[in-house]
Amino acid sequence: MSFEGFGPGLVDFYLELEENNTREWFKANKQRYVDNVRGPLESLAETVTPKYGTPKIFRPYRDTRFANDKTPIKETASMWVDFGGAGYYVQFSADGMLLGAGAFQPDKPVLQRFRELVVTPAGEAKVRKLIASVERKGPHLNTDWRLATVPRGYRKDHPAADLLALTSLVMTSHRAPGKWLSTPECLSAVTSGWDAMKPWAFFVAQFSA
Repeated sequence: MSFEGFGPGLVDFYLELEENNTREWFKANKQRYVDNVRGPLESLAETVTPKYGTPKIFRPYRDTRFANDKTPIKETASMWVDFGGAGYYVQFSADGMLLGAGAFQPDKPVLQRFRELVVTPAGEAKVRKLIASVERKGPHLNTDWRLATVPRGYRKDHPAADLLALTSLVMTSHRAPGKWLSTPECLSAVTSGWDAMKPWAFFVAQFSA
């Protein structure tokens, strides 16, 4: 199986799902989902496996037991390649494609080891140099997940305060939807994005070793 892109109806499917997020609507439109989303996503997973490892494809159903948002269906299709404490992520939706690499909400020991590095001048310089080198290729350090201030035990005015406050160690990039989604260009967009973020992903993985 080779990946040739997603079905041309992927964006329309998710736009309609946003307006009709019920199990009944999803059941009635299940074949559209298979043809335009799930089938191509499985093909993409199979295609990238030899180079990156076997991805985990996330189910379309949300766990609403403890969530304020009770909509039952995820409005994104995504998968994750884990290689030990870090990995690669890709998500498709009406907004296009989101790529990620690193560790999302890692365990406290992972964050502590990262903080022990960046709290030193040499460690901070090393991390900022790595971030800058990856960001020159397009991705950026995602700071959406962070504490309001530095963790307890660190100076609020520390030069690395922005790094110390991170609760996820991820680089991300986004591409708006377009005809490319339904062509082999989609595959190159995924692989080139992950390759650009590879130095960061493997750097983060060491904190889980």
